[in-house]
Amino acid sequence: MFLYREEYYELRKQPNEGNNKHREWQEKMEKIRNIAELIIAKQRNGPIGSVKLYFDSNRDSLTTS
Repeated sequence: MFLYREEYYELRKQPNEGNNKHREWQEKMEKIRNIAELIIAKQRNGPIGSVKLYFDSNRDSLTTS
């Protein structure tokens, strides 16, 4: 299993404030805030796939959405 949070990576790509790229970045951050994806990449005798989760960084815990 893998845990992926796009928000984590996008935070590090923040453009300078005051231009269109920053505004677009803010809109994207609003869409992906507090979302994690649990990816099941391998499983013997079972399905693979992914599940979207709510991520609360204040609690360091996950719940299904």
